[in-house]
Amino acid sequence: MKDLRDIIKAFSAATSDMALATVVDTLGTSFRKPGTRMLVLGDGQAVGSLSEGCLEEEVVHRAQSVIETGVPTCFWMDTQKRSGCHGSVQIFIEWIRPGNAFLQYLAQCMAERQPALAVVCMEPDSPCAGSSSRHLAGKGRPGFEQILLPPVRLILVGDTPGNEGLLSFAHALGWSAIVSAPAEVADFDADERTAIVIKNHHEEKDFVALKWALSQTFGYVGLLGPRPRKERLLERLLEEGWEPDNAMKWDVYGPAGLDLGATEPEETALSIIAEIQAVMTRSDGGFLRDCERSAASKPTPVVS
Repeated sequence: MKDLRDIIKAFSAATSDMALATVVDTLGTSFRKPGTRMLVLGDGQAVGSLSEGCLEEEVVHRAQSVIETGVPTCFWMDTQKRSGCHGSVQIFIEWIRPGNAFLQYLAQCMAERQPALAVVCMEPDSPCAGSSSRHLAGKGRPGFEQILLPPVRLILVGDTPGNEGLLSFAHALGWSAIVSAPAEVADFDADERTAIVIKNHHEEKDFVALKWALSQTFGYVGLLGPRPRKERLLERLLEEGWEPDNAMKWDVYGPAGLDLGATEPEETALSIIAEIQAVMTRSDGGFLRDCERSAASKPTPVVS
């Protein structure tokens, strides 16, 4: 998501023609998955990446030709020769002008926190070639479709030590992050792409914030502090006769974070951010070496 945010920012500021490169298919193993994008500006500067650095130089070279001619191109690149990965990547490069409707649409969806439909028609000779938000018409037409979800939003309830690490990690991932006082938490809209971490280190304030959070539709509710304190807070809710709308709203991640052996504030921040990422992507957060299939061979998820 950070790449896409950077692309939108660079596109919005650009005053000359550009090229947009999109990974539309892969075979075997690859560093990035279909839906990964890179914007090449008129001066050859690349925003975003399609690999760990082994493909970008050639893609930029091809993109400059697209900028000069306005003619899109679609091609395969062998990753084994470049990086030792046993696979190949199909890349579509299209001509982009300032004011491009597709990228403006993505920018609007991101600002409004709405899912976006991204469609790439890969027929270079077709008048519909390129990216749009329209479904491909007709079966058998070469193309790629993808749903882009809004960026993760992180709400930290409590201006306490440890926020610096959480904010730093969130920024690096392209998430939006907000620090809220307990009295202001109800001012924020909840959605399934929003994570809330309650960290007042004050039981009464945590109770008020948790009660409100569990009445909303958050994608993640985290609570700092020991497990017995979480159980006391949930027992208080039951004693008040309050019930959540559904069982999922009792799913409080407390103590918040994955078991990474964290002892320092920055390590704790890393464990919480990692847990949020796992929950948002519906992953179990385990070791990749213990997965039945490697991450490279898993089906492509909805891009977040």
